[in-house]
Amino acid sequence: MTGEWHRCMFDSGVIGAPETVFGLIVGGGLLASFYIAGKGIATPTVLLILLAGIMIPVLPGAYVGIANAIAVMGVMSAVFLLLQKYVMSPAA
Repeated sequence: MTGEWHRCMFDSGVIGAPETVFGLIVGGGLLASFYIAGKGIATPTVLLILLAGIMIPVLPGAYVGIANAIAVMGVMSAVFLLLQKYVMSPAA
């Protein structure tokens, strides 16, 4: 059982897109760390979108899924920020 979690998580036979899972883990870590450090979600959102925009042309074709997952996470946090500001706010 030792060491099997890595093979289970990143093996292509177990899941369909292991690089996407890795991208979600990296993007979630970046989003959480910058959210905690900056006390707001705007800075990590912009950081994730810009980082993914830089990574897409630089990474090899097999790893573009990592950048796509980070970009999707950044766009979803931007959508959440807009919803929080304009829809969920009681003063809106």
